[in-house]
Amino acid sequence: MKKAENHVFRLNGISVARFVVNNLWENTYIVFNDCGMGIVIDCGARSETERQNISNFLDNHNVTPLAHIVTHAHFDHLWGAQWLFETYGLEPTIPQRELPNYNNAEKTACQTFHRQISLPLPTSPILNDEISFFSFHTIHTPGHTSGSVCFYSEQHNTLFCGDTLFKDFPSLPKEPGMTIETIQKSIKEKLHTLPKGTLVFPGHGVEFYL
Repeated sequence: MKKAENHVFRLNGISVARFVVNNLWENTYIVFNDCGMGIVIDCGARSETERQNISNFLDNHNVTPLAHIVTHAHFDHLWGAQWLFETYGLEPTIPQRELPNYNNAEKTACQTFHRQISLPLPTSPILNDEISFFSFHTIHTPGHTSGSVCFYSEQHNTLFCGDTLFKDFPSLPKEPGMTIETIQKSIKEKLHTLPKGTLVFPGHGVEFYL
């Protein structure tokens, strides 16, 4: 997978800032409008440098973050959640079916890296299966995890797909009961039915078009 780069995309009425963070090259996004209101998607910023870069961007562009929304509750998409909460008062908003993954995020990180890893998280995430912001709404795409979601805007012809789909291939199941067939079904029935030319921002790797 090709690593993405930090970049700001100017779309019609909104902007998308991408920050590539942590050692898994996770994409953290800030979506903000011309009035300076913003949403953070999947904050995986782990290091102080990564977090400072995000804070500097918010300050320099006069963006006020209103919420932290999460496509799925894997540790690499949550490393910055406690920092966002402590700095900006933002509890992460996650799909209800992602609560077990959220509660096990630190354990999963330790198992992945075969060593003890500290991953403090806000104790009371907001559970919401129908997240909406600006003109974006939720599309449920089980497969990578049972509660995985994407955020889509018809107005801006834009999709944030988490780890459901990457530029050249679908994701893999990372939860008992999920299969590659589950992912393929979500992609075929939920994503490939979106308009051709939809701009896709994945959880890892570069952007692409449907």
